Amino acid sequence: MKSFSFRTHYSFSLSFLLIFIFNLNSSMAQECGECSRPRVALYDFAINVPRPSEADAIMQYLKLFFVGPYARGSVKDQYPYGSCISFLDGAMVNASDLQGDTLRFGPEYSNLPPAGAVESADYILTGEVTGSNGSYTAMISLEAAWSREVVASGRLPFTLSAESAPIQSVGIGLAEKISPLLSIIRNFELEKRNSDTKVAIRDISASGSKPEIEIKPSKKDPDVNETIDVEIKMIDCDGVPLKNREILFEGNDYEGNPLDASTGGKFEVKSVVTDESGTAKVKFTTGSQQTTGILHAYYVHEKPSGRPAMFIGTELINVKQPPVKYWKFNAQFSESRTYQCDTSWSNEYFAGRSSEQSSSFAGGHVSAILENISDSSAFFNYDNAVRHPLSVNGSGNYSEFSTSKSFEYITGKLNTADVRNDRVSGNASITKEISLFLDFNDSTESFTLDIGYPGKASYNGKLFGIPPEGGDLGWRPYAGDGEGGGAVDFSFSSTPGTHVSRSDSGYAIKYSETENSTEYTSGGKAYVTVRKNLSAFLAPYDKTTGVEEKLRHGIPDNYSLEQNYPNPFNPSTKIRYSLPERAFVTLKVYDVLGSEIASLVNGEKTSGNYEVEFDASKLTSGIYIYRIQAGKFTSAKKLLLVK
Repeated sequence: MKSFSFRTHYSFSLSFLLIFIFNLNSSMAQECGECSRPRVALYDFAINVPRPSEADAIMQYLKLFFVGPYARGSVKDQYPYGSCISFLDGAMVNASDLQGDTLRFGPEYSNLPPAGAVESADYILTGEVTGSNGSYTAMISLEAAWSREVVASGRLPFTLSAESAPIQSVGIGLAEKISPLLSIIRNFELEKRNSDTKVAIRDISASGSKPEIEIKPSKKDPDVNETIDVEIKMIDCDGVPLKNREILFEGNDYEGNPLDASTGGKFEVKSVVTDESGTAKVKFTTGSQQTTGILHAYYVHEKPSGRPAMFIGTELINVKQPPVKYWKFNAQFSESRTYQCDTSWSNEYFAGRSSEQSSSFAGGHVSAILENISDSSAFFNYDNAVRHPLSVNGSGNYSEFSTSKSFEYITGKLNTADVRNDRVSGNASITKEISLFLDFNDSTESFTLDIGYPGKASYNGKLFGIPPEGGDLGWRPYAGDGEGGGAVDFSFSSTPGTHVSRSDSGYAIKYSETENSTEYTSGGKAYVTVRKNLSAFLAPYDKTTGVEEKLRHGIPDNYSLEQNYPNPFNPSTKIRYSLPERAFVTLKVYDVLGSEIASLVNGEKTSGNYEVEFDASKLTSGIYIYRIQAGKFTSAKKLLLVK
């Protein structure tokens, strides 16, 4: 018995090919969603019927060869959404796979599917006709092209005689056994996907397809040697989570090709399995070098048709060097100021002259440990409004001397006069008013440093005039003293006179400015000259002594008592102190005569930084002293209450 394929002449095959191309183009023009767009190869039916020798029986026999074309045409015609299926001519597939791209047609050539996988398609449609002597059975079969698993099939017995139905009705009836085709394929694919963890439906070539594997690192810019959480998710084209699937990261291959391992670090495991939501979580540790890394994830599987497939997920991360956290700040600074005002006036009866000259100088140094709040190694940023210095101390002095003179004459005779000398001196009060921002990407820098100098003031002079108690005109001396002081304010932002340089050891800051100005006062025009100089260095804090571990847990280096803030104050102020170890602590406030005014702390404290508030609402203005004793450590500072 021999099987035959019926081809009347070449024009028949060419017409069929044109119909295939039209259907394929229509398929691509339609929106069929993100799920697979199956390619179905249509083959001839095998005619397993003995070929008769009588001339009259040959015509009836040849009708059997039309069952296949009528069935194939009916499948496409009956399918309402045929544009979502690409139909391939089996002759074209065979020519490519079996015949070296040479097409051969004719009644003596069998155009049947080859044994094994048909790699050019997802599914194949074929069939056969069996029987003899006018009684036959037509069978149709839809198979997965790679696994050759039968998806759907049907059979239909029929007879051929003068009175029987046309052969076209046999092909149409046979097609109904596997219709609607797309629904049958979809149900088959869902069943395969839901029952086999090695199967997924998504077709990455479908229009608008989402990424096969979504990779979401908890940080897109992790530091070197940092471990981050990574979430990996797979959702199939119909929104169903791909649960219980193994996702690979390294050490495997796909069809003989190695899988690219992630760069910029390493996943803690070589593979992970998704949960019920299609999600898996894994940790990724970055390397020791600053770089752009790529996270890779793979899901090796099969399409429902048995075709090998692989989903690939990628995500970029920027591995960066973390900024140095703790820095030591040292600065030397000075400011000098001169003031000069001299004026005179006169009319027909009155005349006068006044002058004032003063000069001041402030200088010192400050040292602090600052916590960098920048998240980039390209910047240094510290702001006392965000972080207080971990420790700050310094010293300095302030001095000011001024002389003022005023004389008034009536008709040329001295009527009143005042000649006065003022002196002010003080020591630096280092507060937390420090802020720094240094950016070397665009050469931007800003700096603020405020230093106060509480101290003492004294004055002496002589007055000319009539005493308050009465008497003659004459000179009388006077003198006095009290509280005084000064302040220095360094504040600049990318201004002329500023130079900031960076090296491997830290930042060097140089600032020098001379400002001349003119002021108009009630005493006349005044000329003012201010000169400021600052030299500072900012370096990473030495972590080799274990200080970093202490700072991370808020443990200070040593004992300290800080200047109260604000100072002067009314009616309350805050006092901070630090303990490097457990100690019994007393913190008390005294007046200038040594009498105890208040006890703020009296008990054992663990290591750490502390702050207490002193309320002086019931006290009078004046200078008070606060003193701490912690173990063998003692320290005392002054505070000024001004109401």
